[in-house]
Amino acid sequence: MGFLYSLDRVRRGAIPTLSAFAVLRDAITAELRAASPAIVAGSVYGSSVRGDVSVRSDMDLFLVYETAERNRVSQMLRRLDDQARAAHISLHASIHSVDAAAQTDRYGPSFLQTWERMRTAGLLVGEPERYYRALFPYDVRSEMSHKIQRYLGKVRRQHRQFANARRSSGWLGRQLEQWYAQSVRPAHVYVNVARWLLLWRDGTLRDDGKYAVVRRVLASNEFAAIHETLEIVRDLDSGYNRFLQQVRRGSISGKAYNRRVRVLLDILMPANVFLLTEAHRLTAGNPCSLVVAA
Repeated sequence: MGFLYSLDRVRRGAIPTLSAFAVLRDAITAELRAASPAIVAGSVYGSSVRGDVSVRSDMDLFLVYETAERNRVSQMLRRLDDQARAAHISLHASIHSVDAAAQTDRYGPSFLQTWERMRTAGLLVGEPERYYRALFPYDVRSEMSHKIQRYLGKVRRQHRQFANARRSSGWLGRQLEQWYAQSVRPAHVYVNVARWLLLWRDGTLRDDGKYAVVRRVLASNEFAAIHETLEIVRDLDSGYNRFLQQVRRGSISGKAYNRRVRVLLDILMPANVFLLTEAHRLTAGNPCSLVVAA
């Protein structure tokens, strides 16, 4: 669940170790605390905190800073980015000034649950609820419906770009490196769909881990329309983990690796569009989305 790596990145060994995530997480948390009061709220979150991190994960970070402290915060972010690059970790940061935080809808009410987990873990700096005002006008159900609709458009664009890229020679390595730089993870979309559908239905998640949310969706008849595709993508993703280990050991050729990744993407990209399309139909209240084709 996460990045698909280019063969060049695999051969260079530019893939993080599991222990590197904990080191970077603690370094970021220390930087955020040291930067107060310039940093008024912030935390790492995601798999590095939940405990289901893998060598294909990125590191999620959000922070809110005093608008007048932009230069100081920029210097801190460069240091953190240098640390992440040295550890081969993609740092996916969402950064807002106090003024910008009040205008963005990046974080909705579901993040109150995330931030409470971070607070319990001793990782949260400040009170982000004070700054992200988009938290308040919406409920989790409408937030998830909007997020699915917006993400569907994004994934459709990625699919079109992927189809165009395939027409050029040497496209695979370039595409994978571009996705890595942008923290785009096509093999993670199915996890997001599962998580968002459960939040849409239940309003809360006691366990938002990758494996837990996929299992729960597969166990729910309400989401039967996506079960088959979800299982296919899950198994492809799991298979890539094993294949990545083999190529890192040198037990398979680079040519075989690239061939496997091309096949995976040919299935994965349209599958992502399908999963989000069905999720959108369901969350928009269309009962037809719950009918499994014969």
